[in-house]
Amino acid sequence: MLLHQRKKKINSTHKSINMTKIIYTIIITLCYNCLAFGQKEEIQKIQIKYIDFTTLTDSKICCDNFELAGDYKKITITNRKKITNFEKKLYCGVKDTLRNYILDSRAKIILYRKSNYNDTICVSRYGYCINDLVIRDEKFINYIEMLIKGIDKNFSYEY
Repeated sequence: MLLHQRKKKINSTHKSINMTKIIYTIIITLCYNCLAFGQKEEIQKIQIKYIDFTTLTDSKICCDNFELAGDYKKITITNRKKITNFEKKLYCGVKDTLRNYILDSRAKIILYRKSNYNDTICVSRYGYCINDLVIRDEKFINYIEMLIKGIDKNFSYEY
């Protein structure tokens, strides 16, 4: 009988530890999402540095070294309506996050804010990264491609 009570106590302790882990994981995930996608100070302008999305490379282009990868083009958006639309596209809907995926960057987007707190978004053909969170969102990638194409008629993005 004593052995049975001991097993029950151990099982109860394991269940308690597992529930605690689950609760902490949920809290950390929610906090991280708030930091990554929370409402921030208004964007003043958007700068997009990009290469053709069809460009093939020998190795992946790291976001931190995007400017060193070769010739790139640059556009700047200051139109309030376009900035607002960009924010809606960026922060809407449920996102599918990717683990252990290193982006092969084709565009680097810098969101300039009044306070000089800027966000950097790196875009590949399959996902994008903001605040170290890699996200798969084909609609957002298509939106970025169309946004660039609207300004740069020579931009190539169809594979």
